[in-house]
Amino acid sequence: MSFATFLLVVLLLVSLYALYKVRDIHLRVHRLGAIEQRLLDLEANHRQLNAEAQEPPGTHRVMDKLYRHIAMLENRFNGCPPFDLVLPVPVPDHQGSPHSGLSREGWLEIARAMLSGALTYTRGMSAPLSLPPSLAAGYPGVHSDPLRGTQEAYLEGFARTLFLAAPLLVNDPSLQLYGKSVADYYRDYLLRGVRRFDIATFGWLTVPNLNQRIVEAAGLTVSLTVARNILWEPLTTDERDTIARWLHQFAEIEVIKNNWLWFPVLINTFLKREGYSYCSPIIERSLEAIRGLHVDGGWFRDGDSFDFYCGWALQFYPIFWASWDGDSYPELRDEFYKRNDQFLASYPHLFSRSGFMPVWGRSICYRFAAAAPLAVAFMRPTAPALDPGFARRLCSGNLLQFADHPNFLCHGVPSLGFYGEDRTLIDDYSCSASPYWCAKLFTALLLPAESPFWTATENEGFWSDPSPRFELGTTGMWVEHDASTGQSRLFAPQEVHRDDARYRAPWFDTADVNYKSTGRRVAEGILS
Repeated sequence: MSFATFLLVVLLLVSLYALYKVRDIHLRVHRLGAIEQRLLDLEANHRQLNAEAQEPPGTHRVMDKLYRHIAMLENRFNGCPPFDLVLPVPVPDHQGSPHSGLSREGWLEIARAMLSGALTYTRGMSAPLSLPPSLAAGYPGVHSDPLRGTQEAYLEGFARTLFLAAPLLVNDPSLQLYGKSVADYYRDYLLRGVRRFDIATFGWLTVPNLNQRIVEAAGLTVSLTVARNILWEPLTTDERDTIARWLHQFAEIEVIKNNWLWFPVLINTFLKREGYSYCSPIIERSLEAIRGLHVDGGWFRDGDSFDFYCGWALQFYPIFWASWDGDSYPELRDEFYKRNDQFLASYPHLFSRSGFMPVWGRSICYRFAAAAPLAVAFMRPTAPALDPGFARRLCSGNLLQFADHPNFLCHGVPSLGFYGEDRTLIDDYSCSASPYWCAKLFTALLLPAESPFWTATENEGFWSDPSPRFELGTTGMWVEHDASTGQSRLFAPQEVHRDDARYRAPWFDTADVNYKSTGRRVAEGILS
């Protein structure tokens, strides 16, 4: 056989294989479309049957198997393995949670499943979380020093999944997942991560400059405090001293004037409470600077913008700080509580009747962290100005907005995007572990089972008689409600000058997030 004939045969075989793959993809897409149409038909019938039976809303989630099948097909197209399906569907509680059906045990079940997905990416009890890389991630890889990017990714994976682990450990100190003692894993790797010379170190600052590590170090102090008897007290004095030295390198760093102002406050407060040296002037300057970010009605600007950072950071951290060290600054503590009550009077208006949030602002891959301030407010020593049944209804709805969505997880961990992976919504400071910031919502599980947040019966709050328009103080923002659909539309005209579609859209509508790009309806059609 001549070389030309051989080459011709090879080209023919390659062409036949290419045609086969094209046909295979075409058949898969066609099948997916048919399943999606079947889903719409079944969902319409399902809703009609519910209406005819006059059954309570949110009592049925019979579409789960079909969602799982679609998720399997979609995830195969996206490169995710077939096991990568939606999170478990807890047994519904129709009595205490007539709208969402989600009980406290249901929250625990979802949290355990999410943490299990992360812990599959550890290779030992003191090994880092090596989460699967994502094309949407900003690092590691963008730094001139790739080692630094890897170290920061290790730290982010550790600290943010600890927002999941800490509340679970408070509820069950002996928790084991995939044969691992969760408490042992986080203690062991923390001690390894703060070593200077270790291949899996979190890294140490060579000079006291600003970087991503201070974000995660502050989050780490929250988890070490709320689960102190499990994560901190079992350590030896030498081990605690090493962790304190690592934290202290961030204690005197001057940060940018946005939500980062809370990080040196939290770190120094932790060191102060544990008897280590700390920087009191940094605490005082930072607290005063935070006060300066307040505009009106409990709304703080995150730098020069309004976005969800007001909720999942600027109205989240003060509750913890006030309980730890508020007695040292009683006037500031009382002021933050007052601002919190003002915020809780308006912030719920951003969510739909079902608790859905809109796509608004940066870091939107943090998802249901948006509802976290509605839960942590109930950690205050006095009751917040928010109905606990309505607060839990919104928190559970916001959690289910994503937990019920088949594309929330990719490779067993939250995807970098809103529902599925979406590079247009991701920031250059994001890594594969960044979406675990959403776990801030699970700090609700730090509230005991007898807390009003968990015992009050769910209700619809202002949605029982919504006003057409609600002003967010003098911020220049307002929300319009559609009583017929249960949707909210946020208008933030002061942000339109920004060259970022996540801020400069004419409005931000909860209805816009109810459909994927394929047009398939998601959980909003099933939940009330």
